[in-house]
Amino acid sequence: MVFGESFPLSSTEVAPTTPIPGVLIFSPRATALAAWMSGLELAYWRVDNSKIPQLVLETGAADSWILAGLTTPTLVAEAQAFEAAKEKANQVHFLGVQTSAKSDSFEGFWLLQALPL
Repeated sequence: MVFGESFPLSSTEVAPTTPIPGVLIFSPRATALAAWMSGLELAYWRVDNSKIPQLVLETGAADSWILAGLTTPTLVAEAQAFEAAKEKANQVHFLGVQTSAKSDSFEGFWLLQALPL
């Protein structure tokens, strides 16, 4: 792993057997993408179900980035399943960046937790 951040799961009150949901981004420019993301204050990512459902990465008090549009019913269903899994995992989730699905390593990996304000 080149870029990333994590924290001990023991501080999250998540049972050791609880699956942690997340998203992997595959890109031939994975190192550049992970470097850019490393310069942001990654908070968490969420599903925004406003006009067009989309994945949104929250990076600060007033900054957010659209990661992907959820353009099919299958993607919307997967996003809803993600939100349900995130709820079961006390809002803990991950974001990983790899060059391809066949890659054995991450260019970036972040363990995140959405905390109530």
